[in-house]
Amino acid sequence: MKLTSLQSTYAAFLNAATDEPSNTISIIEPADLPTQPVNTNNWVYVALATTLGAALSIGAAFLLEYLDVSLREPEDVVRAVDVPVIGRVARASVRAQTKSKGGFLVIDQATPDYEAFRALRINLEFA
Repeated sequence: MKLTSLQSTYAAFLNAATDEPSNTISIIEPADLPTQPVNTNNWVYVALATTLGAALSIGAAFLLEYLDVSLREPEDVVRAVDVPVIGRVARASVRAQTKSKGGFLVIDQATPDYEAFRALRINLEFA
């Protein structure tokens, strides 16, 4: 019965496609009404997604910190290459207060950066 209904509907669509377009719809199978509510436990999915997202982001942060091999402190340099640190110059403040003149680095003598470079030079002379 269902097969003959589908075949007749298909034949009607084929005939309608060759003729002028018409908007005819036939009901093949009526919709069933639900007897119980659809899943309303959305808060469970929200809590699960929040927990999973937090766990993944914390895990990614720990992984990135574990894989980081940059040298940030003088102790890191000593541990990595087993030689003493003879000087340290800050990066950010040097860029703001330096000028390049003929390929040389010129630093104003009234800044802490000048003292850092001077201490590095003295330590290099004594090393």
